[in-house]
Amino acid sequence: MIRRNPVLLIAGLLTLSCAANQMYRPSSLEEHPEYSLAFIEFDDQGELWSPSQLDSALEHLERLNTTTSGVALVVFVHGWNNDASMREERPEKGSIYQYRKILVRLRDDIEERYPGIDIPVMGIYLGWRGRVSNVPLIREASFYNRRGAAERIAGASATEAIYRILTTMRANPSSRSVLIGHSFGSMILERALAQAAVSALLASPQQELIFPADLVVLLNPAGSASQTKQMVDILARNRLKTYRVDESGNRYERPLLVSFTSSTDKATQVFFPVGMSVKAMNKKFRKYGQEYCSPIAKQQYLYTHTAGHTPALHSHEVTVGPLRTGAGNGESGDPVGTTAANYQAEYDPETQQMALSFNGEEHRFSIRRKPWVLNDTPYWIMQVPPELIPNHSAVLTENTFRLMEAVLTLSGTYNAGVETTVVREDGIRPIAIVPRPDGGALVLDRSRAVYSLRPESERPVFLSCLPVDIDPGQGIGFHVAGHLAYAAVTIPEGSASRCRTEVYEFQVDNYGYRELGRFPLSSSECFDAAAFDVQRKRIYLGHDGEEGISLWAAELPDKSPQPQKLLDLPGGSPVTAMHFDTSHRRLFAAQGASGTLWQIRTDTDSPRLQFVAESLGYPLTLEYGNVQQRLYVADAQGKRIWVLDCGEPCGDPQVFLDSEALEAPSTMAVAPDGKLWLGDLQGQTLLTIAPDGTVTNRVHSLSGGQLVETEGGQPPM
Repeated sequence: MIRRNPVLLIAGLLTLSCAANQMYRPSSLEEHPEYSLAFIEFDDQGELWSPSQLDSALEHLERLNTTTSGVALVVFVHGWNNDASMREERPEKGSIYQYRKILVRLRDDIEERYPGIDIPVMGIYLGWRGRVSNVPLIREASFYNRRGAAERIAGASATEAIYRILTTMRANPSSRSVLIGHSFGSMILERALAQAAVSALLASPQQELIFPADLVVLLNPAGSASQTKQMVDILARNRLKTYRVDESGNRYERPLLVSFTSSTDKATQVFFPVGMSVKAMNKKFRKYGQEYCSPIAKQQYLYTHTAGHTPALHSHEVTVGPLRTGAGNGESGDPVGTTAANYQAEYDPETQQMALSFNGEEHRFSIRRKPWVLNDTPYWIMQVPPELIPNHSAVLTENTFRLMEAVLTLSGTYNAGVETTVVREDGIRPIAIVPRPDGGALVLDRSRAVYSLRPESERPVFLSCLPVDIDPGQGIGFHVAGHLAYAAVTIPEGSASRCRTEVYEFQVDNYGYRELGRFPLSSSECFDAAAFDVQRKRIYLGHDGEEGISLWAAELPDKSPQPQKLLDLPGGSPVTAMHFDTSHRRLFAAQGASGTLWQIRTDTDSPRLQFVAESLGYPLTLEYGNVQQRLYVADAQGKRIWVLDCGEPCGDPQVFLDSEALEAPSTMAVAPDGKLWLGDLQGQTLLTIAPDGTVTNRVHSLSGGQLVETEGGQPPM
């Protein structure tokens, strides 16, 4: 009958190809010379297949954890189209095979880092029915079915298993634990930990936080960005940050969760939005208005995209360069080739944070916080180049091992005597200031919230949110002229050398900002800084290209302005700050790393380049005041403000303000009466300074109270 009925034949074949709904590892504990491995499996409804698997893993972990050296634990939650079957033991392709290689690699790293100390390595593999079929088309069509299963897995049983494991680990302060989730497994981890993590954070501001894991890593996560955004929002709304302070008083910013997504992960970049767009058809969404400072205006976009492909949620950026060889300046002073020296920390004056570079197998990678970024929370989200993670599935490799080790180094986890403290940072974080004729100002916070500040007041009042999808981390220039404001943003598109640049025009009034127009530049170049000539409707741009440092210009009235190259700047230091002086029709440009200031005259047929000054530290922003004919230069490295008398010509730079209160002066504006408004993004402070350099007002809290001071020393230099 089956041979005569093709439908029954096909149905029979599909049934045979289905992945069994069963427990694959009844003998769930393995002990090897290099590591031990335990399996804990969940059924399709999110329950433990056998509680004895959890009991066996905990018993073994308790036994290992009695040693004074502690345990190195790696918990892994696999993703879609994987499970705990023997199929996953296939060389190179199987998730368990790759996981075993990571455990062996961890053992080798421990022996190199801590010679003569026996630190046992244990892995725990959390398995679930991520695959329902081996037939390609049916396997891909199981997206909705397996996504629903992953949501069920991320329930009480998974939370119980994870927290019992990590609570057992915490009995020994020398033990270290890393949780890794891949694809839908990342969504399981995020959901299982999110509520407990938020509860712990909100309950313990200014106190030591006993977070269950030293690091939670999400690799190519396949969950909706709407879930991630809610957690980022909660952390941002409550201004919560987490720091590690070691025995020497060095303070390290410590992430709670770290999310890495490959820029060439087609599964989350292409197929996930397509699949979720179909699922979104029967759901209701809203647009976020000016009452809610969302990083993205459309709620549906967040539902149909992952966080890794939502740039406004990114906190850090990862760049790729040539492999570093030979002796180096690693933290340990050892030559490159050893584990310690492969990870080199450097101070980034633009963000006032530590940046870290490390060797991969064939390239060197650098991790740094994005400047002025919206997501400044302990939930680190970043996109990585394909040289680091090539696609959706190749996630447990030597490169990703070194990536995770780099984050552990950056967060101070390897340092002895480290504790984590939760800090509530209530200060204002200004990225733009609009002085008002009455002596007050409008202030744009990094959160995209607009605040009003009355004359001599210390309490900013919330007005509205910036009404567009502008990520401050992508901003390269902001200028206000009367009731008009202009902002320029550069958005990377697929590679480090291709970008999309857009210019926004706003009307500014006592109620905030209202968008008037948007001008996409007809160029794929990646620009670093911008300045505006509002009278002639022109934008000037700084560019760091293959041919060197150059300045460009474009006419804004055009619907799609085409930037044209003006001239080249000497040296190889990128432009970090620009300002246009309308009264004298001249452009000022500063190069950050060299601390050099240039003046470009634009009142002639061809622009003329003139040297002004050097050794200005790391100029981060420039501002010219017509009243005193002064040019102010904010030095983020020297933590001071320079001033130059710039009638015709400019004089020598003088120190205008050198205050211990400054950390990273990042934005300035000159009021009609000549008073200077200064915003310190890292110091979370807004100052008003009289022309003689006297600080007349200081705003350092959105709540009107005292800014919370953090304990511990400065970041290691």
